[in-house]
Amino acid sequence: MRLMEELIAIALYLAIPFSLSSTLRRFFKRHAILAMEIVLSCYGIALSVWFGLPWFSKKVLADVVVVVVVTLLVLVFLLRKTRQRLPRGYLQIPKLDMFLISAIFVGLAEEPVFRGIVQNLLHKYIPWDVVGLHWSTVITALIFTFFHATNVFTRFESRSEFALAFPTRFLILLLIGYSYQRTGVLITPVIFHNLLDLLIFLSIRKN
Repeated sequence: MRLMEELIAIALYLAIPFSLSSTLRRFFKRHAILAMEIVLSCYGIALSVWFGLPWFSKKVLADVVVVVVVTLLVLVFLLRKTRQRLPRGYLQIPKLDMFLISAIFVGLAEEPVFRGIVQNLLHKYIPWDVVGLHWSTVITALIFTFFHATNVFTRFESRSEFALAFPTRFLILLLIGYSYQRTGVLITPVIFHNLLDLLIFLSIRKN
């Protein structure tokens, strides 16, 4: 019964961007992307409550802190050394909307489903690991990366932009997945994800 509920929850999540995209564009126009992220965030939080997914832990793991800090520092260095191109979707989104999405909603909209449900579900059936990294973490990162193809369908990214971002996106999602693998609580990947997107947004704004 639990498996069926999880599969239905995932299917509904995947259907939301396709089913609501045109409606949100009609009602919210330039704010449609923010509206979509808010809808997905509410859905993600509701799923975490429904499935009893833990959000917080009293333990702070040193290796996770190191991964987060090093990743952020490397990203800052790379963003300072390269000039960021604006994905065409940014032209459609007000700056405040993009800030709110990056700083708050992106992690809430995506992590409860992909980490809390997909990654945990895969780990039940693929419990192996390689050098401490679970196969479920790797596969979830790959699935999550392909999920961003919805950016192409919603016209946020072009096909070439999606293809060029694929390797970097996969690596980043793999690190976020590792942070969840080690802590088992949602707040870790949510904050990690938000910080990464916020850094990228601030870099693009600056450039």
